Amino acid sequence: MTRQLDPGRLITAGLLGGDQCGRVADGYRLIAESPYVDELQYHEFGYTGILPLRLAQTD
Repeated sequence: MTRQLDPGRLITAGLLGGDQCGRVADGYRLIAESPYVDELQYHEFGYTGILPLRLAQTD
């Protein structure tokens, strides 16, 4: 729907660090590969153990 209303607008998704909000296993990769998201933001607040995994799941 957003692309139909404004096809030139970037669509972003911002996620919290760690494995909150159901972003476990390949959930993060699923969002990163979505054709509906142009930019994926990752917000880490102190726990850096999961960051290498998230970086490996993106291009």
